[in-house]
Amino acid sequence: RKEYYGDSNVLWEHDPQVAHVDAQMKAIMEAAVVESYTDLLSPNLKGIPVLARVGAEDRAVPPWQQRRMMRHLEEHSVSVVWDELPGKEHWWWDTHKSSDGGCVNDEFLRDFFRASLQNQTESSAEASFSKKSAATKPSYPGAQAMVPAPPSEFEMVIINPASSGSRGGLRVLQLQRPYTQARIVGSVESSGNGDIRVLQTRNVQRLALEPVTGASNPHASLPGGMRVDSTYFSANEVDELYVEWTSAGLHLCLDQVFPKSWKRCSPHDTVAKVNGLGSERGPASYGPARQVSENKFLVVAGSQTGRGSETCQASISHLLAGSVYLANLHRSGMDTNIQVLLDSEAQAGDWASQNLILVGLPTENAVLLQYDQRGLLPIRFGPRNQEGQKPAVPAGAFAIGSCIFQGPGLGLVFTFPMQEGFSFNSSQAGGKIGLVVAGTDDQGLRDALALGAPTIPPMVRAPYTNLQPDYMVTGPDYAWKGIGGVLAAGYWGNNWEFLDSAAFTQEPCSLANQ
Repeated sequence: RKEYYGDSNVLWEHDPQVAHVDAQMKAIMEAAVVESYTDLLSPNLKGIPVLARVGAEDRAVPPWQQRRMMRHLEEHSVSVVWDELPGKEHWWWDTHKSSDGGCVNDEFLRDFFRASLQNQTESSAEASFSKKSAATKPSYPGAQAMVPAPPSEFEMVIINPASSGSRGGLRVLQLQRPYTQARIVGSVESSGNGDIRVLQTRNVQRLALEPVTGASNPHASLPGGMRVDSTYFSANEVDELYVEWTSAGLHLCLDQVFPKSWKRCSPHDTVAKVNGLGSERGPASYGPARQVSENKFLVVAGSQTGRGSETCQASISHLLAGSVYLANLHRSGMDTNIQVLLDSEAQAGDWASQNLILVGLPTENAVLLQYDQRGLLPIRFGPRNQEGQKPAVPAGAFAIGSCIFQGPGLGLVFTFPMQEGFSFNSSQAGGKIGLVVAGTDDQGLRDALALGAPTIPPMVRAPYTNLQPDYMVTGPDYAWKGIGGVLAAGYWGNNWEFLDSAAFTQEPCSLANQ
């Protein structure tokens, strides 16, 4: 876990702002990076060749961390080749002789890479905490190259469908509770019709049988079909789901009437319609904020004046300067060249295949106003009349759930869907997810931009990629309280609705009967 060693991120240890941070707020922020915790995801490695290698004198990443990970892998029956080299530190060029490839490309590594690419497993290479020398290294006989088949018994752990692929031909498309662990435990049972694949799910709402490049159909070897929780699918039905996922998006979704029952669904089928938007989150539109810049994107600065003159607004020069600042941060962190446009120059064709970062409120940014008018913003901007359980929003204010935010010095960062419907595939036409960075005035805009500042200056990250959830609202005290000055933060539900269970707010914001 990069956030917990050395001086990578001392935010939660030494920073004075910690004295103002609620524990729930800390949990919301950590949930934005937990999908990268390799120890949590270690069950996914069963059946995959693993080499654990570290210098015994490493003072940057202590060997203890490697040994700890080895213990987790051993718990999940992952076969690991363990190699801790005495006398070596964090990096070395020479393992046994001069310029032999060193820590990442010596003979030992080349043997392992060759064997792994040939789908070779080494029965004697079990997880071990002993040090291996060159004389005791395992040998790797040749084998036909192909993707390893999934083991008959496995466990699959998913935190975020947006950053996770398939495992053994299974891909989680949607969670019941976003940003909460989802697990699938797989096994094989005998039946009168032959072996059957049995899947037990937790917190999974949509599931696809996805073809794996370089591998045959992993479900074809089970003539008895598949049972997902309490629902049985014949071998023919499984084959149809496997074939038509790519061509038509056919997949499995959780039946909302019968507990733990599954049915076949298309991308047009709504699984659970709640008090949200006409868009449903999937792998192409789940957040958090950093997912916006995981694909090609465009920055659009607001340039509108005269609209809402009775409200607080950021100056146009600061909106453009903030947009250029974000583009420059991406250049520094990721070596990217990002186009920045004014909203008066931007045309819909400019983002036909790109995500968007929009700087400014709807009263300042005409492109954001278009999405607001289409009903695609999970935050309601005033003036707005009451809509069912949703409260009226006065001019110059905005609402998250039932909470109204109004006044000077407020910063706002939030994700929004760029399309209606279920965004299940990143190859679908058009942008999928956008990010808004705005403030009720120049101070609020500066605070919203500060949320994207790199937390590790020596290893600069792109803005809004670390500890940034789906949305955050900063208050007037943010400049001196830091994260303790955040008024609200959290994650949207599957219909982009406010989720009280996935939010930190200083006042209750849940909508009755949601």
